[in-house]
Amino acid sequence: MKTSLTTVILLVALFFTSCEEFPDQSDLTIDLGEIPLTDSTIAKIPYKDTSEQIIFIDSLSNEYTANVFPVNDFFTEVFRGFPYKNSNQRFLLLHQYQSIRSSFAIPDLERDFSLLTYARVDFGPNSYEDMIITDFTSLIVTGKDLGYPAGLVPEISITADRRSLDEDLIGTIASMPLLMINGREFKNVYTNEGTAATNIIVYFNFEFGVVAFKDGTSGITYYLKQ
Repeated sequence: MKTSLTTVILLVALFFTSCEEFPDQSDLTIDLGEIPLTDSTIAKIPYKDTSEQIIFIDSLSNEYTANVFPVNDFFTEVFRGFPYKNSNQRFLLLHQYQSIRSSFAIPDLERDFSLLTYARVDFGPNSYEDMIITDFTSLIVTGKDLGYPAGLVPEISITADRRSLDEDLIGTIASMPLLMINGREFKNVYTNEGTAATNIIVYFNFEFGVVAFKDGTSGITYYLKQ
């Protein structure tokens, strides 16, 4: 059977094949199906309850109420090409990975915090059998006067669940076992202090979510109210 394969736009990688002769189209596609987040990862994602009351305070005890938005739970289909039987031909590998977006906004401060947690799938360069799955979390902050590249680059990137890996993914940060913030003790806190992409410093853990943040524009630090 002959099939003419024109340019295929891949969401993860880009490969080109044209006017190739293939044995059977069914041999050229492998569907790994849905790849969900682990139950333990889903359980620890904060901001899943829109009725949750979140209040931040500054050093003068002024209060700022946050609004929690409904969770967006979805699957994204991804295609990737790999060599076909050690030839110049390519076959397609596809899968659907789960993502959960939870978020909140502080209207009085014009700050939006978005937490995206998803099942990240990585492959070796030449074989889909070298597949590594981890759960990955990114915290993105948007709002007035944050500067470039606010909203484009995560403030914090975390390996939420290593699964079979022995160590965190490259590019993610490790947590601080214990941190005192405004006289309150928090465990396993992640921060972008020293590596901030914009002019906001964020402190986060999975137990409470954002526990504090410092606005570089005003110089004010806001703390999660007990």
